[in-house]
Amino acid sequence: MATISHTSLHSRLRGVSLFGDRVVQFRGLKFASVPRRFSRAELFGEYPSELDCTRHGPICPQETAGAGFDFFGIPAPLQKAKPDFTFDELECLNLAVTLPKSHISNIPSGKKLPVLVNIHGGANRMGAGCTSVQDPAGLSAASVTEGKEVICVAINYRLNVFGYGALPDGEGSNNGLFDQQIALVWVKRHISGFGGDPENITLAGGSAGAMGVDAQLHAASPIGRGLFKRAIMQSGCLDMGAPRPREKVIQTTQRLASFVKRGGGGKGEDWVEKLRNASVREVVGGLIKAEVGIWCVSDDGTFFSSPWDQAIPTQAILWYPQIAPASAVTIHKAFAGIQPHSARILEAYKVPAPSPDSAPAIRAAAFAFLGDSLFSYPAHKLALRWRSTGKKVYEYCFDQPNPYTPELRGAHHGVDLLYLFPNHELPEKDRAVAKAFQKHVLEFCHSGNAWKASDGQVMGYGPAGKVHVVEKKERRRVAEWEDSLELLGRAELVKAIGYVKEYLGEAKKALESEAVKALKSEAVRAQSQRPKYS
Repeated sequence: MATISHTSLHSRLRGVSLFGDRVVQFRGLKFASVPRRFSRAELFGEYPSELDCTRHGPICPQETAGAGFDFFGIPAPLQKAKPDFTFDELECLNLAVTLPKSHISNIPSGKKLPVLVNIHGGANRMGAGCTSVQDPAGLSAASVTEGKEVICVAINYRLNVFGYGALPDGEGSNNGLFDQQIALVWVKRHISGFGGDPENITLAGGSAGAMGVDAQLHAASPIGRGLFKRAIMQSGCLDMGAPRPREKVIQTTQRLASFVKRGGGGKGEDWVEKLRNASVREVVGGLIKAEVGIWCVSDDGTFFSSPWDQAIPTQAILWYPQIAPASAVTIHKAFAGIQPHSARILEAYKVPAPSPDSAPAIRAAAFAFLGDSLFSYPAHKLALRWRSTGKKVYEYCFDQPNPYTPELRGAHHGVDLLYLFPNHELPEKDRAVAKAFQKHVLEFCHSGNAWKASDGQVMGYGPAGKVHVVEKKERRRVAEWEDSLELLGRAELVKAIGYVKEYLGEAKKALESEAVKALKSEAVRAQSQRPKYS
C-alpha cells in the first residue's frame, strides 16, 4: 500500500504496490459520469477527502470470450488472476494510474515524469484497460529498471452498442471516442498531482486502441487539441476500421435491437424504445446473438475534422474461418473478380492456377493479400502521409513470434503487447526483444526519439531474438504493394477488399448449407434403416 495527497483532486489516495514494490497503481479513478444510456459523458471532478484506489472500477457491459478462447496462448501457470470486474454502463468511465514508487517523494518538489496513456483494443466490442495483456503497469515497472521512468495510464471507455451504437437522431454516435477524449482531458488536468508532465503525454493503443489513437489525431473539437504530444499506433489505424456513414451505423444498431429479447413490459416498443428501456442483461444477450465483429465509428460530423467516405473498411483480424474451407477454385475466382487490375494482383501475389496441388499456395496468397490490404499497406501509407507534413515517424516490423506457442501462432496480430507490457514472464529467448522494444518506447516517451533509421528502413523485432534496423522491403511485400495495390487507389481498394470478403463469405455459407443438407440426409437415411418392431 502507498498513499499520496493529490492537490487538484483534493483527496488522499491509497493505491496498491506492484512488481516487487517498484510501482504503485491507483485504480478505479472515475473521470466522467454517464447520465443515461446513449448520452455524452460529463467530466467528473468531485472526490472525497479519502479515496481507496486499490480495486479496479467497473467496466463496460460486454460479451465475454468463450471458455475455450485464448488469443495469446499464455500457459496456465503464467496467467494472472483475472480482476474482479463488475459491469456497469453508467459507472465504467474510470482509469488506473501507475507510477514509480520512488517518484512519490518527488511529487511535492514539482519534478515531472513523461506520461503514457494506453487505449485498450478489442474491436470496440470488448476488453478493458486493466486486463493482464493490456495493462501498461508492467511498462512503468520496466521504466524504473531501465532508468527512464514513465507514468502509465490505462483508460476504460464505453464499447459495443453502449459506445458505438447510434439512434436515428444521432444520439449515441461515437460515444466511445468522446469517452477517450474526456479521459485525456482529465489526465491533462490532474496528472501533475501524480508527478506527471501534462505537456509530455504520449497516447498509445493497439488494434482498435490504435484506431482510437488515430481518431483522436483527427478530432474536430478544439477540446481535443493539445491533449497529447506524441502517438504510438500498434497494428491499427483508421484506414483499417474507417468511420462509416451514420446510416450504416444506425442499421447495425437497429439490427442488434432485433436480437434483444425484452421481458415484461416490452410490448409495442419500437426498436429505439427497446434499446433505451432494455436491461443491461437483455442488451448483452442481444450482442451475443447479433455477432457484430467490430463496432465501427461514425463519420457523422460530430467527431472528425474531415470526411472519411473514401477510407478502407473495417479490418478483419481472423480471416481463417472464411479462407480455410474455400476451395482453390473459389479463392482464385475471388481474386479474378477484382477489376480492373485482377491480372496484376494475381501476378504480384503469385496466385497459381487452381488445381488440387495449388490449394495451399492459393490460400497463402489470399492471406497475404488481405493482410497487406488491411494492415501493412494502410500503415505504410499512413507513415508516408505523416512524413509529408514534416512529422517525425518511426516504423517497426514485429516478427518475433508468440513466445508461448511460436509454431502455432507465429508473429500474429497484437503479439507485440506481450513484449511491450511485461505482465507475464517471458521465455529466455524472447527477453532481449522485449527489453529492446520497451527501451525504444520509453525513449520515445521521454525525448520523441526512438532509433536512427534512413528512408525505407524500419526497426525489426525478431525473428530469432534479433533486433536491428532493416530495409522495410526485406520484411514486407513493398514490391507487391507498388505493383498492385498502388494501382487500385483507395476507392478501388475498398471495392477489392469488399469483393474478396463477400465472395469468400458467400462460399463459406454455401459450404455450410451443403454440410447441413448432408447431415439431414444422413439422419433421414439412418432413421429409415432403424429396425422396426411390431
